Amino acid sequence: MKNKIIGISGPSVCGKSTLCKEICKVNPKIIFVKMDDFYIDAKKFPKFKHWSNCELPENIKFDLLYDTLHKLKSGESTTIPKYSKRSGIQIGTQIVKPAPIILVEGFLLFLKKEIRQLLDIKVLIDIRSNIQLKRRKQRQPELDEEYFHEVIVPTYNQYHWTFQNQADFVLDGRKSVEELKKELVKIITAKQNFSKF
Repeated sequence: MKNKIIGISGPSVCGKSTLCKEICKVNPKIIFVKMDDFYIDAKKFPKFKHWSNCELPENIKFDLLYDTLHKLKSGESTTIPKYSKRSGIQIGTQIVKPAPIILVEGFLLFLKKEIRQLLDIKVLIDIRSNIQLKRRKQRQPELDEEYFHEVIVPTYNQYHWTFQNQADFVLDGRKSVEELKKELVKIITAKQNFSKF
């Protein structure tokens, strides 16, 4: 039996990574893959005005992400990159062994059809831009609000409705991590083929 992959998507700071880490605490055998580890070097990001635009699909190594998920779903170990967003470069690799349940998260995760087809459950966490800005400023006080409004929000909004239509479940990102964890655990355990959870 192939392993199962749960995809978590949504805009920046909606709680994707935090939720995945909390779910991993429920069952330590679950593995967690971050789309951010598949970034190209930041020096290659396209420019928008005076900013380096990290929000675009061409910044992601989708072919490598697909290959990684396909191998894990098929029960194969694989080597994946480790990326430092602070440094803007890959800083190493890690060997990941397959597991019955694989979590993968990323803000553009649902963009490519071939990757969507690997996902057994697709969950979108949705938040409004005003909450997103507040959280982003808490995490990154030096954030240029002009960049947020001119790049981050409009770029994601290009794909928002596509992602929402592709999602099997949409969760309210205003809720606490604990509430979101309970909802996601309920979603996973409701699936008959996820009995190993």
